[in-house]
Formats: sequence, structure tokens, C-alpha cells
Amino acid sequence: MKKIILAVVLLSFSINNAYSQASSFMKKGKADDSLKKYKEAIADFDQAIQLDSNYANAYYYRGISKYHAKDNYEGIKDFTKYVSMEPNFANAYIYIGLLKERIFDSKAAIVAYDKAIELDSKSATTFYDRATSKMHLGSYTAATLDFNKAIELDPTYESAYVNRGLTKTHSDDYQGAMQDYNKATELDPNDETAYVDRALAEHHEGQNTDAIKDCTKAISLDSKDETAYVTRGISEYRLNMYKDAITDYDVAIGLAPKDRVAYYDRGIAKEQDGDKEDACADLKKASDMGDGSAKEEYKKYCQ
Repeated sequence: MKKIILAVVLLSFSINNAYSQASSFMKKGKADDSLKKYKEAIADFDQAIQLDSNYANAYYYRGISKYHAKDNYEGIKDFTKYVSMEPNFANAYIYIGLLKERIFDSKAAIVAYDKAIELDSKSATTFYDRATSKMHLGSYTAATLDFNKAIELDPTYESAYVNRGLTKTHSDDYQGAMQDYNKATELDPNDETAYVDRALAEHHEGQNTDAIKDCTKAISLDSKDETAYVTRGISEYRLNMYKDAITDYDVAIGLAPKDRVAYYDRGIAKEQDGDKEDACADLKKASDMGDGSAKEEYKKYCQ
């Protein structure tokens, strides 16, 4: 009888000791993650799981470190393991959604966000993330509804206004888009993306002078925003400011040498400016990069 009691005591001590050691590795892992030492953090959580394979939080926090380390597939495995043990924690599904989006599986991301929203319907960020995934699938109306909800929950959610504006642009609601960009720039006057996106909507509405001003503002905030130069070039072209447009396309191509649209647009601007030789060189370049419109224009203008 004494031997049985001793064995039980020793077993209990061993279990408690293993749990204590696992907890120590957990604390170290969290500390390493906070210091951006993700490889070390993952190794710490590995040790915790080795000591206690049922330590649910070790899978969760290891998943976070893998998320930070951009180890996407392994991160998904850890969060999937965690929700199999703790199925009612919304944040774990949010991480699954974020990681699924990183591997371009927007449908699976939406499924994960659906579950997160089922568990917590008050998170503006989750509606925003689900809307972004819906945008990537081209479901702009559904994305707009989620952005609406995110803004309802957080009226100061600047990024939600920017992206809702983008969904409205895709749905040809340029006036609605500009209203959203106006709100976004009011909330954050230093978000260059909002100015570039508003310029695109203004361009579609024929407000090219306003579009140029917005692009110029964006460039003052980020001089390496290639899209801002291309967008400003488009509006300059529409206003017959061909040399200005060419200059902007020059900068855009310097920043993004593989942007075939910039070569095509510069070629068209040079064509209008009477520089046939350089225009054809740009159109040929864009055509060789796979731009169908450039190929047609090259045949018509250069051959």
C-alpha cells in the first residue's frame, strides 16, 4: 500500500514538475516573441509542448510567433490544433484568417472570419479583415457591407473608409468613393494611399486637376509611391500635359521597372508629343511584357 501511495506521489510530483517547466518555457517564449526573437520563441514553445502536449496555449502562442516569422503554413497548423482544444476563442480564428489570406486562400480566410464573428460580433477589425478577403475575391458589394459594419462599430476606422472607397470605385460609384476618401483624409491627413485612391476616382469623374493635386500631395508624403506618379501622369495626359506626364512615367518606371502599364502609358504620351521613335520603343517594351493594348498600338502606330 505504501508503495502505491509513493508511486502516486512521485507521479503527481513529476506531472507538476513538467507543468512548471512547461510554464517557464511559455514565459520565456512570450518574452522572446516580444523582443522579435521569433526563432528562439518558437523553440521555447516547442519545449513547452514537448513537456505537455495538451498545453493549448503553447500552440496558440507558438502560432503567433510563426505568424510574426511569416511561417504561414506552420502557423495555420498551430492555430488549427489550438481551436481543436479551445474552440471558442475568436482570436485564434482571426489568426487563421490572416494566415489563410497570406497564402492567397481568401475563401478559407472568410470561413475563419465567419467563425470569429460568430464568437465575437463586436470586433470592427474582424469585419474589416473579412471585407478585405471579399475584395480579393471581387465580391465588392459584400465587402462594402462588411466595411459598413466595421465603420458602424468604429466610426474612426480610417482604413475602412479607404478600402470602402476602393470597393465603391470598383462598383463605379465614384462620388461615393470620393466621400469615403474625404473622410479618410480628415481622419489621417498623412495617408498617401487615400490621396492616390481619391485621385483615381476624380480621374474617372473628369476632375483631372483635382487628381493631380491629390497625387502631388501623396508624393510629398511618400516620394517612392510609384502608383502616385502613374496616376498623376494619367491625369496630366488627359489635360494634354504630355511632357509632364512623360516625366512622371520616367520616375514611375525608375521605381518599378517591370510596370508594363507605365511603359504603355509613357509610349502613348510620347506618341502624342510627336516622339515616334521613343514612343515605339516603349510600346514594344510593354508589348514584350505582355500588354495586349500596347501590342495593338505598336502594330497600328509603329509598323
